[in-house]
Amino acid sequence: QVVIIIDDMGVSLRSKLVEVMDGPLTLAYLPYAKDLPARTKRAKSNGHELMVHMPMEAMNRNLDGGPRVLRTDTTKQEFQETVEWGLSQFDGYVGVNNHMGSRLTRDKESMHRLMSQLKGRGLYFIDSKTIGSSVAAKTAREYGLSYAVRDVFLDHEINKEFVRNALKKLEAIA
Repeated sequence: QVVIIIDDMGVSLRSKLVEVMDGPLTLAYLPYAKDLPARTKRAKSNGHELMVHMPMEAMNRNLDGGPRVLRTDTTKQEFQETVEWGLSQFDGYVGVNNHMGSRLTRDKESMHRLMSQLKGRGLYFIDSKTIGSSVAAKTAREYGLSYAVRDVFLDHEINKEFVRNALKKLEAIA
Protein backbone atom coordinates (compact mmCIF):
# COMPACT_ATOMS: atom_id res chain seq x y z
CA GLN A 1 0.00 0.00 0.00
CA VAL A 2 1.21 3.48 -0.89
CA VAL A 3 0.14 6.73 0.72
CA ILE A 4 0.98 9.97 -1.02
CA ILE A 5 0.98 13.03 1.22
CA ILE A 6 0.95 16.43 -0.41
CA ASP A 7 2.57 18.88 2.03
CA ASP A 8 2.56 22.67 2.16
CA MET A 9 -1.09 22.84 1.16
CA GLY A 10 -2.94 26.12 1.28
CA VAL A 11 -0.27 28.66 0.42
CA SER A 12 -0.01 28.43 -3.37
CA LEU A 13 -2.55 28.69 -6.15
CA ARG A 14 -1.51 25.20 -7.29
CA SER A 15 -2.79 23.69 -4.06
CA LYS A 16 -6.30 24.74 -5.13
CA LEU A 17 -5.86 22.50 -8.17
CA VAL A 18 -4.88 19.58 -5.95
CA GLU A 19 -7.97 20.07 -3.77
CA VAL A 20 -10.28 19.32 -6.69
CA MET A 21 -8.38 16.28 -7.98
CA ASP A 22 -10.08 12.94 -7.63
CA GLY A 23 -9.17 11.32 -4.33
CA PRO A 24 -7.83 9.75 -2.37
CA LEU A 25 -4.78 11.78 -1.52
CA THR A 26 -3.65 12.92 1.89
CA LEU A 27 -3.34 16.69 1.99
CA ALA A 28 -1.32 18.35 4.75
CA TYR A 29 -2.35 21.99 5.25
CA LEU A 30 -0.20 24.66 6.82
CA PRO A 31 -2.23 26.16 9.67
CA TYR A 32 -1.48 29.74 8.63
CA ALA A 33 -2.93 29.38 5.12
CA LYS A 34 -5.89 31.56 4.18
CA ASP A 35 -9.51 30.38 3.92
CA LEU A 36 -8.70 27.01 5.47
CA PRO A 37 -12.25 26.01 6.51
CA ALA A 38 -13.58 26.43 2.96
CA ARG A 39 -10.52 24.93 1.28
CA THR A 40 -10.32 21.88 3.53
CA LYS A 41 -14.08 21.29 3.23
CA ARG A 42 -13.71 21.30 -0.59
CA ALA A 43 -10.74 18.92 -0.42
CA LYS A 44 -12.56 16.55 1.92
CA SER A 45 -15.64 16.55 -0.32
CA ASN A 46 -13.37 15.39 -3.16
CA GLY A 47 -12.31 12.33 -1.16
CA HIS A 48 -9.07 13.60 0.35
CA GLU A 49 -7.80 12.89 3.84
CA LEU A 50 -6.68 15.97 5.76
CA MET A 51 -3.67 16.58 7.99
CA VAL A 52 -2.22 19.55 9.83
CA HIS A 53 1.25 20.33 8.48
CA MET A 54 2.59 21.72 11.76
CA PRO A 55 5.44 24.24 11.41
CA MET A 56 8.44 23.11 13.46
CA GLU A 57 11.89 24.52 14.09
CA ALA A 58 14.50 23.70 11.45
CA MET A 59 18.20 23.21 12.11
CA ASN A 60 18.74 26.54 10.39
CA ARG A 61 16.82 28.92 12.64
CA ASN A 62 16.90 31.57 9.90
CA LEU A 63 14.52 29.57 7.71
CA ASP A 64 11.02 31.01 7.77
CA GLY A 65 8.62 28.31 8.96
CA GLY A 66 5.69 30.73 9.13
CA PRO A 67 4.17 33.01 11.75
CA ARG A 68 3.84 30.39 14.53
CA VAL A 69 6.46 27.67 14.74
CA LEU A 70 7.00 25.04 17.43
CA ARG A 71 10.44 25.75 18.90
CA THR A 72 12.75 23.99 21.31
CA ASP A 73 13.42 27.17 23.28
CA THR A 74 9.84 28.10 24.23
CA THR A 75 8.14 27.57 27.55
CA LYS A 76 5.81 24.62 28.00
CA GLN A 77 2.83 26.99 27.90
CA GLU A 78 3.98 28.75 24.71
CA PHE A 79 4.57 25.37 23.08
CA GLN A 80 1.10 24.17 24.10
CA GLU A 81 -0.54 27.37 22.83
CA THR A 82 1.20 27.02 19.47
CA VAL A 83 0.02 23.41 19.11
CA GLU A 84 -3.53 24.39 20.08
CA TRP A 85 -3.47 27.27 17.61
CA GLY A 86 -2.31 24.97 14.79
CA LEU A 87 -4.98 22.39 15.56
CA SER A 88 -7.75 25.00 15.75
CA GLN A 89 -7.39 26.44 12.24
CA PHE A 90 -9.65 23.91 10.49
CA ASP A 91 -11.66 20.76 11.18
CA GLY A 92 -11.78 17.28 9.74
CA TYR A 93 -8.10 16.37 9.92
CA VAL A 94 -6.99 12.95 11.12
CA GLY A 95 -3.28 13.44 11.59
CA VAL A 96 -0.32 15.76 11.95
CA ASN A 97 3.05 15.88 10.24
CA ASN A 98 6.00 18.19 10.52
CA HIS A 99 6.71 21.17 8.29
CA MET A 100 10.49 21.50 8.41
CA GLY A 101 11.29 20.43 11.98
CA SER A 102 14.77 18.94 11.82
CA ARG A 103 15.77 20.61 15.11
CA LEU A 104 12.47 20.00 16.89
CA THR A 105 11.93 16.36 15.88
CA ARG A 106 15.32 15.33 17.26
CA ASP A 107 14.62 17.02 20.61
CA LYS A 108 13.17 14.51 23.09
CA GLU A 109 11.54 17.07 25.38
CA SER A 110 9.79 18.80 22.47
CA MET A 111 8.53 15.51 21.06
CA HIS A 112 7.17 14.53 24.49
CA ARG A 113 5.39 17.90 24.67
CA LEU A 114 3.86 17.40 21.23
CA MET A 115 2.83 13.77 21.60
CA SER A 116 1.28 14.41 25.00
CA GLN A 117 -0.98 17.00 23.35
CA LEU A 118 -1.85 14.73 20.43
CA LYS A 119 -2.59 11.75 22.69
CA GLY A 120 -6.28 11.14 23.25
CA ARG A 121 -7.35 13.11 20.17
CA GLY A 122 -7.45 10.09 17.88
CA LEU A 123 -4.80 11.60 15.59
CA TYR A 124 -1.86 9.91 13.97
CA PHE A 125 1.60 11.41 13.48
CA ILE A 126 3.69 11.17 10.33
CA ASP A 127 7.37 11.96 10.72
CA SER A 128 8.44 13.66 7.50
CA LYS A 129 11.94 12.56 8.58
CA THR A 130 13.75 15.76 7.75
CA ILE A 131 16.69 14.55 9.85
CA GLY A 132 18.03 11.04 10.47
CA SER A 133 18.25 11.56 14.24
CA SER A 134 14.53 12.26 14.64
CA VAL A 135 12.92 10.79 17.75
CA ALA A 136 9.37 11.64 16.64
CA ALA A 137 8.26 8.12 15.69
CA LYS A 138 9.79 6.57 18.81
CA THR A 139 8.04 9.13 20.99
CA ALA A 140 4.71 8.71 19.20
CA ARG A 141 4.97 4.96 19.85
CA GLU A 142 5.66 5.61 23.56
CA TYR A 143 2.46 7.66 23.76
CA GLY A 144 0.40 5.04 21.95
CA LEU A 145 -0.23 7.17 18.87
CA SER A 146 -0.57 5.63 15.45
CA TYR A 147 2.42 6.82 13.43
CA ALA A 148 4.48 6.30 10.32
CA VAL A 149 7.74 7.60 8.88
CA ARG A 150 8.18 8.98 5.39
CA ASP A 151 10.08 6.65 3.07
CA VAL A 152 10.57 8.73 -0.08
CA PHE A 153 10.40 12.43 -0.91
CA LEU A 154 8.89 12.42 -4.39
CA ASP A 155 9.72 15.98 -5.35
CA HIS A 156 12.68 17.00 -3.22
CA GLU A 157 14.10 18.26 -6.50
CA ILE A 158 11.70 19.68 -9.05
CA ASN A 159 12.61 17.90 -12.27
CA LYS A 160 11.05 14.98 -14.12
CA GLU A 161 14.06 12.67 -13.83
CA PHE A 162 14.27 13.06 -10.05
CA VAL A 163 10.53 12.46 -9.64
CA ARG A 164 10.60 9.41 -11.92
CA ASN A 165 13.50 7.92 -9.95
CA ALA A 166 11.73 8.69 -6.67
CA LEU A 167 8.61 6.90 -7.93
CA LYS A 168 10.72 3.88 -8.93
CA LYS A 169 12.22 3.84 -5.44
CA LEU A 170 8.74 4.09 -3.93
CA GLU A 171 7.55 1.19 -6.07
CA ALA A 172 10.51 -0.94 -5.00
CA ILE A 173 9.84 -0.23 -1.31
CA ALA A 174 6.13 -0.97 -1.70
